[in-house]
Amino acid sequence: MAKDIQELVAEALRRVADNIGQTQAKTADTADTENTSNVRVFKIEEVDTTALESEQKAR
Repeated sequence: MAKDIQELVAEALRRVADNIGQTQAKTADTADTENTSNVRVFKIEEVDTTALESEQKAR
């Protein structure tokens, strides 16, 4: 009987976790489409690492 209860609780927790994951995914989708005015764009530039590499080789 205890094993049956453990299995029921485990199944219930899996369902709760699935529901939380689905809710978070829906929230993220909604945020992506509704908050377009708050979008920030970051430009990633290439960095010259020659000096750093030379210093590391010198060590």
